[in-house]
Amino acid sequence: MSFKRSVAIFGIMMGCGLGAYLIAWNGWYPIAMVNYHVISAAALEQNTGIAYTYYKNALSLSGGDTSALNAPQSSQELHRAALDELISRALILQELQHRMSSSDLQAVVDRKIADLTSATTTDLSAGVEKLYGMTLDTFKQEVLTPEAYTEVLQGRMNFTSQDFTTWLASARQNASVIILYPGLSWNGTRVAAQ
Repeated sequence: MSFKRSVAIFGIMMGCGLGAYLIAWNGWYPIAMVNYHVISAAALEQNTGIAYTYYKNALSLSGGDTSALNAPQSSQELHRAALDELISRALILQELQHRMSSSDLQAVVDRKIADLTSATTTDLSAGVEKLYGMTLDTFKQEVLTPEAYTEVLQGRMNFTSQDFTTWLASARQNASVIILYPGLSWNGTRVAAQ
């Protein structure tokens, strides 16, 4: 083997190793797949963190004990609930993408979010910071946008006399879900702790 070839192979191996490290460090690896839609570890950790911060701040503001949130079973339940919610969001988004063009969907969602946040931006921003521990822009992206998707789909289904709850239960039953997160599994209708 020539020196140039050895250096090239070494460089490729180093590049692959660095790439794998960056993927793992940033949480870009899949922890679940929903009908070939990938849910990343970063998305799960972000949504779990949002739920944890919300519950911690809500308990603190109401004078409750926040120490129960630090128990291992609480952490697993937060991960389970967050992953279950991410699976529902993926199914809702897939159905919306089937029913609407992406530009129409984005326009409707942007309008819904603007209607919610335009009048009370300063009060909403302070409340979001206090309760969720995040900026208003992050709140819009992580909380309001998925809720807007749900409202848009519910509205579309109401217009055609479909029941959203029935559709979601059926979509969850018929979904192809693979969970790669340790300690959690898909039981056919929801995420369950093992």
